[in-house]
Amino acid sequence: MRNILVIAALCTVVVSQSGCLMAARHAYRAVTAEQPESQVNAALDRYKGLVLNADSSRLADMFEPQGELFHGDQKPVGHDALLDYFKARFASAKPVELELRTASTTAHGSSGTQHGSYRETRRSASGETIKEEGSFEAQWRREADGRWLLQRLLLTRGGTGGG
Repeated sequence: MRNILVIAALCTVVVSQSGCLMAARHAYRAVTAEQPESQVNAALDRYKGLVLNADSSRLADMFEPQGELFHGDQKPVGHDALLDYFKARFASAKPVELELRTASTTAHGSSGTQHGSYRETRRSASGETIKEEGSFEAQWRREADGRWLLQRLLLTRGGTGGG
């Protein structure tokens, strides 16, 4: 407790003398708010949430207007094709679980790339459990309004199975 009081007293002196603490806090917030890797990771988390909610419209909106998705023999390009893809996928089987493990995230300026693995469990209308796993590569682009949109998402199946 005594150490905390000493630190607080020193901080008070520094702040009253130069305002450095406030400037440092502002600079820290600006730097952490602008960490592009964190923003790309947050965008991937949003994508995951939308998949689990089977939100076809918002998922399609997460792609650039000419965004691409490669998943097996499915290769929708553009908003309308992506919307149709997600609607058909969710009509055939609802997502139950989705795990996205990011092995690497890099981001510079307005471009970002992620690599990792995925595991998804879906349930068909007849009650069949569908499991799929594999790897993913996501290419992102930051828009002028700060949103990160997918340019391309590549899902490569590495193992499937029913149950």
